[in-house]
Amino acid sequence: MSKVSVNGINLHYEEEGQGPPLLLISGYTTDLSAWDSIRHDLKEHFHLILVDNRGAGRSDSPDSPYDIETMAEDIKALMVFLPIQNCYILAHSMGTAIAQTLAIKYPKLIKKMVLANPLIHFQPVSAAAFHFFLKMRQEGLSLVTMTEGVIPWLFSNHFIKNREEIAKVLQSVETYPYPQSLTGQQRQFDALLQFNSESWFRKITTHTLVIEGEEDIICPADAKRMSREIPKSSHLLFPGQAHMEHIEKAGEFAGAVIKFFKNDN
Repeated sequence: MSKVSVNGINLHYEEEGQGPPLLLISGYTTDLSAWDSIRHDLKEHFHLILVDNRGAGRSDSPDSPYDIETMAEDIKALMVFLPIQNCYILAHSMGTAIAQTLAIKYPKLIKKMVLANPLIHFQPVSAAAFHFFLKMRQEGLSLVTMTEGVIPWLFSNHFIKNREEIAKVLQSVETYPYPQSLTGQQRQFDALLQFNSESWFRKITTHTLVIEGEEDIICPADAKRMSREIPKSSHLLFPGQAHMEHIEKAGEFAGAVIKFFKNDN
């Protein structure tokens, strides 16, 4: 576990495993613990670099405006510091906005990337829902209760029926020692609302695998569009899954990622 000073903040990251470098970028409100279900499988094949985005985990959460480009520059600075280049990237949700930005600005730094449940821009319905959850937390709702409200937006119908699995998720939130601050949640949300790659995502030249959950209601259409319109891209659909395949179908998800990165074509 390490920290590096980049762009005026302290950025927390971890490294493990052997092999070609694979950088993992998590989504809105989450930190590197979001990859716990698959990191063991991935570290058998890759040198993993896991990072807490600014505004989450053990990285700083400055109470000042920032955007996705700023967060991408944080990651780029980390890559320069380590140093790593021509690496693989696995990104989820908001992390795919960061990865897209890196791919368009610094294409030589990325060998291949996986965009899981990606967004071109945040859909109005999803934005309204997550604005409500942010407001509820501002008014004193506990993080656990807020998470219980968010769960139907994240997980599949099959998962939600399993009360034991829901209880595990809520327990992990309640006991997690590095919860996101309200400031971090607000600033990341603002950054997410500003992001829109509509005018440029088609110019991405990085070889890309786009992963979609059939029941994803947060980013319901962008995965198909991106897989059609990014020149060197392919598409993988997880039937019956929503926004969190890497948790619900961890083994299959990790296997698909490993296969994609190991295939030199």
